Amino acid sequence: EAVLLVNLGSPKELNKKSVRKYLNVFLSDDYVVDIPKVLQQFILKLFILPFRPKQTLHAYNQIWTDEGSPLIISTFKIKEKLIKKTGWHVEIAMRYETPSIENALRNLKSNGFNKIYVVPLYPHNAMATTITTQVEVEKLASQIIPNAELFFIKPFYNHDKYIKAVSNKVREYITEEKFDKL
Repeated sequence: EAVLLVNLGSPKELNKKSVRKYLNVFLSDDYVVDIPKVLQQFILKLFILPFRPKQTLHAYNQIWTDEGSPLIISTFKIKEKLIKKTGWHVEIAMRYETPSIENALRNLKSNGFNKIYVVPLYPHNAMATTITTQVEVEKLASQIIPNAELFFIKPFYNHDKYIKAVSNKVREYITEEKFDKL
């Protein structure tokens, strides 16, 4: 038995070319932009990719660290903590870009694992996250580990422990001020 943690993804590097490539892959997914493919690609190539990478790069500049993408770094930290706590074999993958789902499945196969618990690291259920991840993992697993048993962890947005963990983290940053909404 092994665990495959899957997160959304991030550009490989902090430059316009890498951000453009990431956006192209991400926004070409039919589960993310659910319109006819011809129209999707027309809008993407003519209106989004010529302009959006610059804005997106600016946003990534605000959060990028010396070690790289915060999303990838935090996903590796989750992996290490899970291994330390459980002793399980854990692989990580990003739905878009690297580390890839394909490489993670190849690693699982080479280590002899065919019973795999897939944990999409999104608490909610949406076509653009959980559904596209499940479809991609199933497609690649059928090619790489045809006899794999895949068990997908369900969305956990309403799980008591998740809600408590998030509220405890938010509570650290709330001052004595009163809020109508958070």
